[in-house]
Amino acid sequence: MGNNASNTRWSWFKDGDSSFGMFYPRHYTLAGFAGMDAADAAARELVAAGFAAGDVRSVSGRFLVEELESQEDAGLFDRIKASIAEFIGTETYFIDQDVELARKGGAFVFVYTPEESDGQRAEAVLRRQPTVHARRYLAMAIERVIEPRVHDAPPREV
Repeated sequence: MGNNASNTRWSWFKDGDSSFGMFYPRHYTLAGFAGMDAADAAARELVAAGFAAGDVRSVSGRFLVEELESQEDAGLFDRIKASIAEFIGTETYFIDQDVELARKGGAFVFVYTPEESDGQRAEAVLRRQPTVHARRYLAMAIERVIEPRVHDAPPREV
């Protein structure tokens, strides 16, 4: 699934890919994985669960980072709106999370989930996968679906 036309811009997003000049794939659930094999396997499971093949895309971390960095091409008005969004913090927190995973070799799956029932079905599939984190981009909010795993910190010395 990762080797299909998905690795050419964001043209396949049905409801747009940005809001206030920031990456915002409205009506999609984005899930992060440790690598491309896991992302491709999850994408296959989502299709097996009834999602249309055209509504599920897996992409490499490198592709995601390159696309996020291309958001820098935004015009002045979009950059002002992005600054407002950054001040609020939500989108940039999630983008930073994705970029960190991508730089560690991670990969991602996007699945179109415009209805609540779609989101619930995707979540059920993703919870059975080795998903690092997942979130759903709603019209006016970002829903955390699977929280990032927190690794135990080494004991602090007293």
